[in-house]
Amino acid sequence: MNRSTLTTLIKKYTIITFSRSSGPGGQNVNKVNTKVTVAFPVVTLGPLPEYTSQRLKNRITTDGFLILQVDEERSQLHNKSIALQRLTEILINAFIPPRPRKKTRPTHSSILSRLATKKTRSRLKTLRSNPYPQD
Repeated sequence: MNRSTLTTLIKKYTIITFSRSSGPGGQNVNKVNTKVTVAFPVVTLGPLPEYTSQRLKNRITTDGFLILQVDEERSQLHNKSIALQRLTEILINAFIPPRPRKKTRPTHSSILSRLATKKTRSRLKTLRSNPYPQD
C-alpha cells in the first residue's frame, strides 16, 4: 500500500479525541486538552497480508482499532500531527514484507568452541561425582 492512499484513508476514517494531559505542568495541564488519542479502524484497510496482521497484532484492540496516544508537546496541534505521523509510519512499516531468512551453517571454529565447552562441562561433572559409591 502506498503512502498517499494510506494518508487518504487515515484522514478519512481516523477518530481523533482530545483530553487533559497527565503529569506536571501546572495550569496548562489542568485546563487545556492537549493529549491526543487517535483511533484508526484497521478494517478499512481491507484484507491484510499475514505478515502485516502479525506485526499489528499487539497494537489492535478487540474492537479492531489501532490506538495511539500522544501528550509530548504543550500544543494540541503538535500532538495531533505527531500522532498522525506515527500512525502513518506504523502502518507503512507493517506493510513492508519481511526479508526471507537465509539458512547458514555454523563456522568451523564455532563448532569446535561448542564441543570444547561441552567437554569442559562433562569433565567438571565427572569430577563432582563420588568416585567410591556407597551401597
